[in-house]
Amino acid sequence: MSSTIQYYEQTRHRIYYLDVLRWIATIAVIMLHVSGNFYVEYNNSIGWCSSVVYSSITRWCVPIFVMISGAVFLNENIAVSLKKLYGKHILRILLALIVWQLLYSFALSPIADYIHARLAGISYNYAPHSLYPLIYHLWFLPMIIGLYVMVPVLRAIVQGKQVIYFLIFSFAVNVLQWLTTLHIPHMGIINTIFQDTYLTAFVGYSGYYVLGWYLSTIQLTPRIYKISRIVFWASTLLTIVAMAMLRGDGLFQYMAPNVMLMSGSFFICMRYRLSEQSKECRWGKIVFNTQKELFGIYLVHAFYVALFCALYPISTVNLLPIVVIPLASLVIFALSWGTIRVLRYIPFVKHIS
Repeated sequence: MSSTIQYYEQTRHRIYYLDVLRWIATIAVIMLHVSGNFYVEYNNSIGWCSSVVYSSITRWCVPIFVMISGAVFLNENIAVSLKKLYGKHILRILLALIVWQLLYSFALSPIADYIHARLAGISYNYAPHSLYPLIYHLWFLPMIIGLYVMVPVLRAIVQGKQVIYFLIFSFAVNVLQWLTTLHIPHMGIINTIFQDTYLTAFVGYSGYYVLGWYLSTIQLTPRIYKISRIVFWASTLLTIVAMAMLRGDGLFQYMAPNVMLMSGSFFICMRYRLSEQSKECRWGKIVFNTQKELFGIYLVHAFYVALFCALYPISTVNLLPIVVIPLASLVIFALSWGTIRVLRYIPFVKHIS
């Protein structure tokens, strides 16, 4: 994500709908994390139901980030040398991963804990968080690094005539892997095969990566757009209803078939509706001018989500969570944007945000 943003800011090859997608996906991932804090118990309270709705309608956010990156780095018209990819982009993300994990472990997370303790009226003794596992949202960085490492292989796939076969194969593998997480009888042998062959380590998100490139190159028609719109809302509604009835998180997984359909159809709809627009339109300048801060917003937003949880105690009895969740998400986006806007004046911080 960071490399894509940085590269687009340094070139003239801007694609407006990808800029808008990245902007919307950043807000969506914040809303996903805010709403996740209401998903605390299985009942029909307004807080839990609101969490299910918002978590469902934003579930496409991470796949969209991956698809945007694939649409850029696998695009033969936007050449990024392997030397620049490995020596600059990957290095930058790796450095950001290390620095921000240290910041969260020794400063940001303890600050949020302290504020929560003071508001709760309990004593607090400073205690840094563990360096491992990673803070929940930073998992995206090593994943995207792995995809960047595989770019030469994925470029060879998209330049050949095997793209459709690869997409079908990756879809099938991801669905099978997803099924193994649902504790279905006799699926253990498939999980063993995946673990022994490391198949999902290669396929996994690379399917989304190649799909982003593919959907950015095919010719879209009004018929395809209408079908995609139906698929998006049908898969979203299915996710909401199924999650409310089944009371599990199986359909929330990024490799679940409903999420894959939701993500692909949303990408198509946004491309179709926005391809004829440019950054000169009313919202275009706002989208354009905030692109370079989006990576930093993603990195810092978890701190403000933690503060939100401290200031607004998460409970299913809280009033109007259906309003609070989107409102808090927008406020957190604004606070994160302001924070990164200021921090980027520091030379070193600019390179890791």
